[in-house]
This record gives sequence, C-alpha cells and structure tokens, in this order.
Amino acid sequence: QSYALVRFLREEGYGKRLADYHQMLLGGLRGDWPLGEASRRIAADRNIPLTVRWNRAVGPLLFKQYIGDDFDQIEEEYLAFCRKIVYHVHFK
Repeated sequence: QSYALVRFLREEGYGKRLADYHQMLLGGLRGDWPLGEASRRIAADRNIPLTVRWNRAVGPLLFKQYIGDDFDQIEEEYLAFCRKIVYHVHFK
C-alpha cells in the first residue's frame, strides 16, 4: 500500500499532488512539521521508536495539512488510481 500511495501522490492527475508531497517530505527533513512540541520531539529523535499509536495520531494530521482534508474524495481517487495500476490476472 505504501508503494501505491507514493505513486498516487506523485502521479495521479498529472502530478497534481506532487508539490504537496514534496513539501511534506521537506517538512520532515527540516524538522518543521506542524506538530505539537511532544510529537515534534519524538519525530526528531531517532532513538525513540515511532509506535503504531504515534503514527496513527500524526499521520492523518500531516496528510490533512499537506495533502488535503477531504479524505472521502482522496480515497475515491486513490482507489481508482490503484485499479488503473494493477495488472489484472484472471484464473480459470
């Protein structure tokens, strides 16, 4: 799913989300994601393991900030994109 999501953010709609995706990556690189102090400290410290709970809390915040907050519309576009990139195999 990660591979498909990255392809979607880069390619769908002739790259309409590519600049936003790059800004999200650059924000992480620079350490200036729009997070609270505790989450920012955890994100910056490689010695602190990023838990599933932390990812579930922070992931949607970052996605909303950088990519968009209309999750239903984005999911619809994402699923359509996935159907386009999947090679369909039929078994008899």
